[in-house]
Amino acid sequence: MENKNLVHLVSQIKASGPMRFDAFMHWALYDPSCGYYHQSPGMSGADFITAPEMGSLFSDALIHFIEQLAPTCQNLVELGPGTGLLMSKLKDHFKDRFESYGLVEISESLRKVQLEKQGALKHIGLSDIPQQSIIIANEWLDALPSRRIKRVDDICFEAYIGVDESKLIWQWQPVNVAMAHWPTVDGIYDVRDYANVFKSMAQALKGSICVWFDYGYHTKELMHLPHLGDSLRGFYQNTVESNVLNHIGHMDLTADVNFSVLAHQAADEGWQINHYFKQSHWVIDYLMKHPSRENNAWEVRQLTDPSEMGERVRCLVFSDPSLDVQKLSYDECARL
Repeated sequence: MENKNLVHLVSQIKASGPMRFDAFMHWALYDPSCGYYHQSPGMSGADFITAPEMGSLFSDALIHFIEQLAPTCQNLVELGPGTGLLMSKLKDHFKDRFESYGLVEISESLRKVQLEKQGALKHIGLSDIPQQSIIIANEWLDALPSRRIKRVDDICFEAYIGVDESKLIWQWQPVNVAMAHWPTVDGIYDVRDYANVFKSMAQALKGSICVWFDYGYHTKELMHLPHLGDSLRGFYQNTVESNVLNHIGHMDLTADVNFSVLAHQAADEGWQINHYFKQSHWVIDYLMKHPSRENNAWEVRQLTDPSEMGERVRCLVFSDPSLDVQKLSYDECARL
């Protein structure tokens, strides 16, 4: 069956010229007519499954973590909430503990899913996040559009999407680009600039704490394992798709997060970096503190096993510098 989105994109590129990859990724995910997240995204296991949808372990551990971290915050906000299930669980637990519960979601389709499945949850923009908020993000950053940069003998090239007859093809063009907090070894890297995210959140800084989970790595890892930087992939019908030019508009696209870049850009905008850790350390610490908890063995394995999410998913916690955030024994901030 012909992919109408592909036909439309080919026509657009033929008319306007090759499309830089971050623009392509934004179009494929967020275009109001053709983008994956504005149509019928395969959430809740149709194309992929996130930690909160595997069971209650992730949300229970997060509840415990929030209670430890932020006794004074008055608002709870989630970025990129998917089906809204995680926020629904948090709201059911905390009830009137927080003055407001907000979701930051740009997809109209997902907003409808969140309201249908989880009820009356308030949608706000990044710039509307109030002060004194706990700002949660789980697998939100990896779906933000990224540039593709190839370094060869200290010369950088950038990926564009071109057209050969009716097919999409990769094209590489020389580029002069700053690569702060990226390794200097040859490789392909999925590069993001988070400065605009933090500028949009500027008013939320006072009294707030961010707890952001995602697939990723830090710069020192990339120095030894540069192949990790080439992490672009698609998720289609619960299958990892290496060719991101397939299933245009019908497939989720993600690329891992360089947490060193994220941490340094957050600090540049006035946030204090508090913690950086692997999901496995966090979940295992929670399980050790709750030895009588009944657990699903599959869920525990998915969240802690190095070959699954345990070592690949990281968390960065950062906050208003005036807050006294409790230190963790498993913190790895020095690696950033």
